Amino acid sequence: MQPKTKSRLAPLILLARSLLSLTLAQLFLLSQSAFAQDVASDGDFEEGQSQYQLACAECHEGALLEAPQRTALALFPPERIVQSLESGIMATAGMALTRDEKRQVAYYLTGGRYDENQTDTASFSCEPGLSPGAKLTRALAWNGWGGEVGNTRYRANETTLTKDNVGQLQLKWAFAFPNATRSRAQPVVTPEVVFTGSQDGTIYALDSDNGCPLWTFNADGEVRGSLFVDTDDEGVPETILFGDFTAHAYAVNAQTGELLWKTKVHDHEAAIVTGSVIAHEDTLIVPLSSLEVILASRTDYQCCTFRGALVALSISTGEELWRTHTTDRPRPTILSSAGTQQYGPSGA
Repeated sequence: MQPKTKSRLAPLILLARSLLSLTLAQLFLLSQSAFAQDVASDGDFEEGQSQYQLACAECHEGALLEAPQRTALALFPPERIVQSLESGIMATAGMALTRDEKRQVAYYLTGGRYDENQTDTASFSCEPGLSPGAKLTRALAWNGWGGEVGNTRYRANETTLTKDNVGQLQLKWAFAFPNATRSRAQPVVTPEVVFTGSQDGTIYALDSDNGCPLWTFNADGEVRGSLFVDTDDEGVPETILFGDFTAHAYAVNAQTGELLWKTKVHDHEAAIVTGSVIAHEDTLIVPLSSLEVILASRTDYQCCTFRGALVALSISTGEELWRTHTTDRPRPTILSSAGTQQYGPSGA
């Protein structure tokens, strides 16, 4: 019976996909039609269109199936486009564009002007239950990617949530991340606050009772990995530690959101931090990878020279303590068919 079920479902799935694609295309055409009436002689629009064709169109109009298509990009907020070109997944493509050209591309794609104002608590209409400046006093319930330094993802002392009542869980609140199309940073949880990162680089301290921000901090790039919180002897949050898409590591005051230090952990142009950091005593471990796989698509790029690494920093000062690489130092290997020098080994 299984093959027959699949054969019946397949046309329905194809129909659903077709309808979704048609709907997106219709929305795109309608929005572009209305928008085009206002930008017929708009220099920013024309320049954005030109730069898009040069730097983006090849992948976003069919050549790369994983890339969002042109119709989907039109539904993004302009801030999301600019962030991707400046410090996100398309930062390597954005290297060829000036600051203004990135904003012009976003304007061309979305019809909206980039808002230079960063996300802060004033961006939200709700009020946290905790009063401004109130000191956090409750110990962590879940820290980092695995719940604790051993990454066990298990809470031996859990008493509230059991196998008998887990099926009775109900939604308490939901939080919509501004200027984002995904959320990948696992939160750190206390009974008072939820700490989490976001696609636009904003770190949020959300009231555990209602999801309203107590404070925000703006990193330079997307924060994909889980945060790790250094605590006092009672387990109360003191310092939030994390890395971002621009290969920086940060320490932020958990009580106020104030920056304590920021350290560049790799000087390669394609270096990024997407893995979750972890800490032990006064040492923060930061994993490093890169976007060199995107640069490798260019025939003139000398691929590849990035060396993955683990970097240890002092939690107190942000100074580097040591680093170890996952590959040997790259050396010249062969010339590509385009005559470009190639290197190896490389990778994360």
